[in-house]
Amino acid sequence: MRPLPPRLLLVLLGATNLLGGCGLLGGGAPAPIEDRNAHLPPPVAPAPRPAAEIDPRGELAQALYAQYEAWHGTPYRLGGSTRAGIDCSAFVAETFRSRLAITLPRSTEAQARSGREVPRDELQMGDLVFFKTGLNSRHVGIYLRNGEFMHASRLVGVTISKLRNRYWRAKWWQARRVLD
Repeated sequence: MRPLPPRLLLVLLGATNLLGGCGLLGGGAPAPIEDRNAHLPPPVAPAPRPAAEIDPRGELAQALYAQYEAWHGTPYRLGGSTRAGIDCSAFVAETFRSRLAITLPRSTEAQARSGREVPRDELQMGDLVFFKTGLNSRHVGIYLRNGEFMHASRLVGVTISKLRNRYWRAKWWQARRVLD
């Protein structure tokens, strides 16, 4: 087998970095973020809360779409957690913290162990959706409805995407329910 031409190798390397997810497994970790509670032990995944407790009259939809409107267009930044730049797991954690008063772990890897796994055909608003975007990379978003999820995309920042999109469909990994 012939080696790849240097130009093609650079294009492939760039595409891998561009399309890779925000969570790295193994040795990778998000950049540190400011935390007034850094002296406390890391948060434990919350017990699922009954949906009726959170969403008796569509409040969950209002909260999630309000968060999207507030953050839409914020650029992606690995390890970021502010409007200057945010990564996928920070956007998910910030959404649950600020809009639903629920503390989720900061990393994609830890979020992927939160709540309980649910089948793709049983997704509900507020479920976490996960994708394997590279060999050791993972990506997370929040399911909205009608096959759409909001997330911090490497390409366009905070946005809404469709699960049926060829890229996301091919990268699907799992969904987790942290709200019940």
